[in-house]
Amino acid sequence: MKKMLIVPVIAAAVIGLAGLPLMANAATTDTTIVNVDIADTLSITSTESEVTINLTPMDSTQVSSTATETITGNTNNPGGFKITAKTATTDGSLSTDGTTAAGPIAKTANGASLSANSWGAKFAAGSGAATAGATATGNYIGLTGTDTAIANTTSVGDKAFTVTYGASANTAVPAGTYKTTVTYTIANN
Repeated sequence: MKKMLIVPVIAAAVIGLAGLPLMANAATTDTTIVNVDIADTLSITSTESEVTINLTPMDSTQVSSTATETITGNTNNPGGFKITAKTATTDGSLSTDGTTAAGPIAKTANGASLSANSWGAKFAAGSGAATAGATATGNYIGLTGTDTAIANTTSVGDKAFTVTYGASANTAVPAGTYKTTVTYTIANN
């Protein structure tokens, strides 16, 4: 009899399970956030490390000449960048050692042409249309030892501009090499 009891119990259990409703698997989700961190980039390059302007005055008449280079700034900052320039001499004059103020070739007055016995720089937009401080008028700027804003951009990418250095002298300036160092600084807006 024991055998008879086991078979009906097993049969009842199988029949009971078959009568139960099947449970559906509930859908589950999981998410992953993908972050890509792009580092800030900011750089400035110059096509020249040194420019030379040759002048040969013949009398008291001013003789002038120019030399050019291209400065290129690059950033991935959506607000763009700004560039400033300053000289090693506090008053912007050129001297034989490159650092002494009150040299015989003074910084020029800002304007379309160079002042007598002076030097200056003008900045023109190149590729990328960098807006430079004197670009709109094409005037010379007399740089000094204080930062002067010369370019400002409002977007990412390379922006280039041409710098034209000009000098003017007559025979009142003793023969020699007169210099200063112009430092260009770039910063994100």
